[in-house]
Amino acid sequence: MMRTIIFQITIFLGLTTLGGGLFQTQVLNGEHYQHLSERNRIRLIPLEATRGRVFDSRGKLLATNRAAYNVIATPEDLRPEVFSLLAELLDLSPQEIRKRVSAPREYPFAPAVVMEDISRELAFQIEERKPELPGVSIEVASLRYYPYGEIASHVVGYIGKVNRHEFESHDRSRVGMNSYIGRAGLERIYD
Repeated sequence: MMRTIIFQITIFLGLTTLGGGLFQTQVLNGEHYQHLSERNRIRLIPLEATRGRVFDSRGKLLATNRAAYNVIATPEDLRPEVFSLLAELLDLSPQEIRKRVSAPREYPFAPAVVMEDISRELAFQIEERKPELPGVSIEVASLRYYPYGEIASHVVGYIGKVNRHEFESHDRSRVGMNSYIGRAGLERIYD
């Protein structure tokens, strides 16, 4: 009889402690944990495929890629003081940076392109100040380069950024809002 009472009291105290812990976590500290969970989400990081090189029948290179440094920012991670510091580095107004960051994106936590094809030195400056620029990073992307300029451009063609209509009509697993697609010539045929 005494063992049963001790067992019941132990179970009761254990469940009461567990219930108190749940109450403290969900009710008393719920706002704190909700704030922590807002920053703890799955982030999709799309990687653009590098376009292939184009050669003529004699093996001369007609189109290739070169490295381009893009400044990207994840709006959910930006703090207000970042805009003025980034504006100073990029020689833009803070309002212009806010406008670029608030442009439509494909999904939550998708980075917005603030500036494309910056100099290598400026990319290094931004990377050096990364602790002061939370949410801002440098993306190394490939940029199309045509060694002969406009020679054979009617055959090689050119590429351009996807517009809203093309984005909505193409396969989303293949084309993103910041993707480049072939507009004419071989670039379009082999897109």
